Formats: sequence, structure tokens, C-alpha cells
Amino acid sequence: MSLLPDELVKDILHSILDIPDHKFHDTSAQSPFAHVVASSSNTLLVCKRWMRIATPLLYYNVVLRSHATVISFCLAIRRKPTFAKLVRHLRVECACPNIIGDTAKKMTALQSLHLNLDSLIDEQLLGATKLLAASNAIHLSFAQNGLFFNLFLTLQKRLSVVSKWTNLVSVVSSFSVDQTAHTIFLS
Repeated sequence: MSLLPDELVKDILHSILDIPDHKFHDTSAQSPFAHVVASSSNTLLVCKRWMRIATPLLYYNVVLRSHATVISFCLAIRRKPTFAKLVRHLRVECACPNIIGDTAKKMTALQSLHLNLDSLIDEQLLGATKLLAASNAIHLSFAQNGLFFNLFLTLQKRLSVVSKWTNLVSVVSSFSVDQTAHTIFLS
């Protein structure tokens, strides 16, 4: 590998770290990220060269599954704001602390945003609302698997911030009686 130019190593590492769109926007009851086979951050530990090349790639697809990972992610962005510009896909499967809204403002290249509403409770709607207000993604997806439908109704009142998005093309949602994902394409 040391003989390969950085561009080729980057392409190889990207194929290892990339998350397919269908998996990223999955709205089924069990997250496709619930069972991690191998941590993508292990790729960074191979050698210093891989760490230098792969670190920006880790910020391309960001999956936040716990309050602690949200805080860590936001602090990492605060320490190195250039990483925020690398984020293309953000999936939040946990509570949204208010700090995420400030971080989202820096994610100017964000293309896809996925929120799991089952993990939210009333006081954390403000964080989710700030995240939505700070975003301008092309694709938006929601997962809500029936436990807190009244929570969706509460959040729906705050979704007016999405109407200000100028890039939005599609919305995927699992809000239905049959739990089937529905996609709406906007023109």
C-alpha cells in the first residue's frame, strides 16, 4: 500500500467506509446500524497514513446512535470546523441535544438527513427542531415506528422550518399504519 498514491488509497478506503443510500435511509423498526460488525474507526488505527487519509472520509456519512456520540461529534466539529463541511449524510437515531443545531449550521454540504423520532421525548424536540432549522438537505427521512405517534404530531407543528429548505427533493417516512416506508418526491 505504501507504493500506492494517496488518491488510490482514498478510493479503497472510501469503498470500505461508505454507507449505501438504501441502508442510510432505512426506516424499518430495527436500525441497520444496531449491530456493528466492525467499527469504521478501526480503519484509522492501521497506520498514520491511513489515519490522515481516512479521517475526513469518516465525516462523509455520520450515524449518531447515542447522546454521547452526538456530544462527541459536536465537540469534534467545534475543534475542527473544516470537518463539518465534509458531512454529506447525517443519521440521528437518538436524542437531539440543543448543541446539534449549532453544529448543523456548519454542515454546509449536507445532502441527506435522517431522524428517528422514536428516540425523542418532548423536551428534546427543541434539539430536533434546531437541527431541522439549520439544515437544507436534499433528502429528508424520518423513522417512527408507532410508539409515539403523538410525538410526531407535536413535531409536525415545528416542521414548518423544512418549508424554508431550498434544496429538498424527497422525503421518506415510515409514518403509516402498515409501517411501510413512503417516499414523496418534490418538484
